[in-house]
Amino acid sequence: MHTISGILKILEPILVERSIKNDFEINDFEINIKNLEHSNAALINISEASWRKWFRNKKSLKSNFSHIESLEIEIPLIISDERLPESWFGNYIIVENAFEAMKLLGTYFREKYQNPLIAITGSFGKSSTRMMLETVLGDYELLYNRGNANMRIPIMLNLCKLIRNPDFALFEVSLNALNNRGNMATNIKPDIAIVTGIGEAHLSSFSGTEEIAEFKARLFKGLSEEGVAIINGDTLHVDVLERRARLNTTHIKKYQIENDNEQSNIRVTDVKTLKGAHEIAVVFNGNNIKFMLNSLSKGMVYNSLA
Repeated sequence: MHTISGILKILEPILVERSIKNDFEINDFEINIKNLEHSNAALINISEASWRKWFRNKKSLKSNFSHIESLEIEIPLIISDERLPESWFGNYIIVENAFEAMKLLGTYFREKYQNPLIAITGSFGKSSTRMMLETVLGDYELLYNRGNANMRIPIMLNLCKLIRNPDFALFEVSLNALNNRGNMATNIKPDIAIVTGIGEAHLSSFSGTEEIAEFKARLFKGLSEEGVAIINGDTLHVDVLERRARLNTTHIKKYQIENDNEQSNIRVTDVKTLKGAHEIAVVFNGNNIKFMLNSLSKGMVYNSLA
C-alpha cells in the first residue's frame, strides 16, 4: 500500500511546498483531470509553462485547474508545478517540475515492480500485437496503453501507474520514445522486448530502413541479461535487430513465415484460409501446434506469432 506520505518522500528532491491534511492511500496517477475515475488516483498537474517548454515553444496545453471546480470525483492528492487555485483546500505537493516528478515516481515504481513487463515496438503491428496479448491475458489484472498512446509522456505516466502492481504490464512503444531525446527503454526495463517488424514508416526522418531498425533496436537496451528479445525473423534488417539484442541478452526468440529457418523458435508450416479465419500450423521449439485466428490478414498472422 502506498500513501501520500510515501509519495512525498519520493518527491523530496524536487519539493517546493506541501500541505498534507489526510494521509490517503494512492494507487493510481493521471495527468488529465478528465481521466480521473476513482478516489484513490492522484492528479499530476502540468502547468502551461511546462507544456510549452516540453514542446519547445511549438505548442502548449492548458493545465487542469480550469476544470477542477466542475469535477465531481474527490481528488486525494494533487502534484503540481504551479500554484493551486485558492478554492482548493485538499492535499497538495508543489514540485519544481511535473515532468521530473513523473520521472522520479516512474523510476521508483518500476524498481518495485516484479511482475512481467512486455514492451512492443515496430514499424507496424504494435497495437494489434498488444491487443492480442490483452485478450490472451484477459483473466489477469493488466496495465496497458490507453488507446494507442505510445509516445514519451504516456509511457512516463504508465511507469507511474505501476503503483497498481498489475499481474502484467504491456507497453506499446513508439519511435518517439526511443529517439535521440532519450531512450526510454532504459526506464521501461522490459522483461520481454518485441520488435514486430521494420518498414518505411517515418522514412522521411531517417536515411533509410536500416537506420529505422537501429532506432527500433534501442528497445533491447532496456533488457537485462535474463531478458528475452522477440524478433520477426522475416522482417527487413533482422540481422541488425539480432545483433543489437545480443549486446544485452542471449535469450533471443524469432518467428517466421516466409523463411524455413531451423534456428527460429516459431515457424509456420501451414496456413489454411477458412471463412473469416485462418487455421495456422506452427512448429514451436520442436512441437507441432495448430490454432485458429479470426482474421484473414497476413499481418495479424505475424502478430499472433509474437
